[in-house]
Amino acid sequence: MRSYYKVTAINGDQITVADQNDNTINVSKNILEKMVSGDHFEKELSMNKTELAEFLETLSDNVFTICFHKQPTVDSGIEVFKNVDIKDLSDQKKVNELVKKLTTGSECTMVCYLVDAENNLGRSTVIDLNAHGNKFR
Repeated sequence: MRSYYKVTAINGDQITVADQNDNTINVSKNILEKMVSGDHFEKELSMNKTELAEFLETLSDNVFTICFHKQPTVDSGIEVFKNVDIKDLSDQKKVNELVKKLTTGSECTMVCYLVDAENNLGRSTVIDLNAHGNKFR
């Protein structure tokens, strides 16, 4: 079984890391520097949902960082409307901004690894390495 570690403490050359089950171990800095990281990358890719679903299938059990907008909720829409002045609805630029806020959910960033990819429906199951409790997403 592959383990995934997150740095929890640094004391000189001794690094404390926790695995995906919250078990901790100490490793030396030179060993840690040779490990693969989901936080270090060469480039960012912008993709639509279809491209992302196809790309995820190629990742196997590699750790990756993903940033996306969640689906907007009724509660987030209510919050947007709380800050709307009725006069703003006659300004097309402000109406466009309002529509964008209503149709774009909050931004979410996860460091995770793929458990299962379902390309037909575009659904994937990942383990969120930064989550507490239930790490399945």
